[in-house]
Amino acid sequence: MAHFKFHVLLIFVLLAFETMKIEAQCIDPLGECGPAGECDKRCKEKHPDGGGECNFGMCQCVYGCEPPKPPEPKICTSNDGLCPKGCDNNCCTANCKTKWPTATGQCQRMISTEYVLCLCSWEC
Repeated sequence: MAHFKFHVLLIFVLLAFETMKIEAQCIDPLGECGPAGECDKRCKEKHPDGGGECNFGMCQCVYGCEPPKPPEPKICTSNDGLCPKGCDNNCCTANCKTKWPTATGQCQRMISTEYVLCLCSWEC
């Protein structure tokens, strides 16, 4: 009988955890509270899913927010010099990869000249 009660209790606990939704919350300070209901009104105007709370006369807007996104990767670039005549982006990429294995290359014609530069870029 004790095992049965334990299993029933365990099932209720597992169901409770399964139905709980953990959500990130953010707080946006909105200054003084103002008249009754003003804090909540200002909060909902700025964050429709939020709720304004007055704490020690200061309005705080609590709302659901997305977890922070990872930083964008940093892209490094370098001029790999002039492209040989007839060299296209594939050729330029191959030249770049000899110095930076993950690089891609792009041919860029210099303004008002016949010269073409090979520009390399890669995640660094």
